[in-house]
Amino acid sequence: MKIFSRFLHPICILAVTCLAANPASASEFYSYTGNNYALVSGGAPPYDTSMRVTATLEFASSLPPNLVDADVIPIGFLFDDGVNTITENSDIEQQTFRFSTDAFGNITFWNVSVRTAFPSPTNVGDQRWEINTLNATSGMLFPQSDYASINTCEFVSDSSCDSLNIETGQIDGNPGQWTLGPIPPDLVDLSGTIKTVGGTDICAMVLASGQFTFSCNPVGVFTLTDLPREIDGTVKRQIYADGFFPKIDILTASTNEAVVMTRSGACPDYNTPYDPGFFPDSVGKRIDVSGSVLQQNTQTPICAMVLANGQYMFSCDGLGGYSLDIPLDINGQFKLQVYADGFAPTIQTFDEFRAINDVRMARAVECQ
Repeated sequence: MKIFSRFLHPICILAVTCLAANPASASEFYSYTGNNYALVSGGAPPYDTSMRVTATLEFASSLPPNLVDADVIPIGFLFDDGVNTITENSDIEQQTFRFSTDAFGNITFWNVSVRTAFPSPTNVGDQRWEINTLNATSGMLFPQSDYASINTCEFVSDSSCDSLNIETGQIDGNPGQWTLGPIPPDLVDLSGTIKTVGGTDICAMVLASGQFTFSCNPVGVFTLTDLPREIDGTVKRQIYADGFFPKIDILTASTNEAVVMTRSGACPDYNTPYDPGFFPDSVGKRIDVSGSVLQQNTQTPICAMVLANGQYMFSCDGLGGYSLDIPLDINGQFKLQVYADGFAPTIQTFDEFRAINDVRMARAVECQ
């Protein structure tokens, strides 16, 4: 059973207590479940207060009793902050695994964090992710906290990032719990190609388990790896492309397959036309865009995926609301793409002077 791809030799960098159990013994899995975030920040962050930090660590054996702030290196790990997933296969820039245990080997205090690296060279829009959980006795600004962040590069100098947009989710003073449990379900790998009925490759957005990619380089090809499952053991794969109906599938195992998309055809347009201006001097400027996603000419809200210039969220708050902090493109504009199962996709282009927009969607059965 594939759980995590394993390092062959656990390595301890610092000259402190370092534990690595016999790799021939059976693995033990420690799972952390945090409490929901109490604070989200960053303008229009992707985090919300329904999300929390969770983690699963794989050790070669159970933790020894009476540890005191010891570095213990797992042979595999998976962190999830409700938006992103980090595993040992990610491009890790920094990691910390420090534990104290009681006389029975139960975790009492901990300082655990992982942070990914920016790609090198770094471009505007590249991201670095960080997930932390901490329950320390003293010496920390927030001795008990769960914290997650998305750092998006806004300005690059000499191929490195000089300015960040930071979005966060956090809860202080209310640590979660660690449990020693059974082997978690297999992680899922999804890959394949996305095509029209006629076999033409499509550039699309592929979303599953909080991770996403675009099948645009090369066109039609996508890969998502190490995806955690839902509680029922499944993974929901969602594919969205301009001019096509969404393709949403519930999968029970890893797949590598060709996915065929259906064109939306000619559909009624319930939105007021807008002719965006051309403002190249505003390239890269970040603005807040918001509004509601509604059915036809009614006030009935729709739970939809809203995508604008590389940023996305779901309008599933019961009101159809969305709010995103986005960069403007080279024309000083943004493309607002809205997709919902059973509805025709709605694609519109706006400028910074039209940042608030309600989006009205036609039902798929209205299209010809």
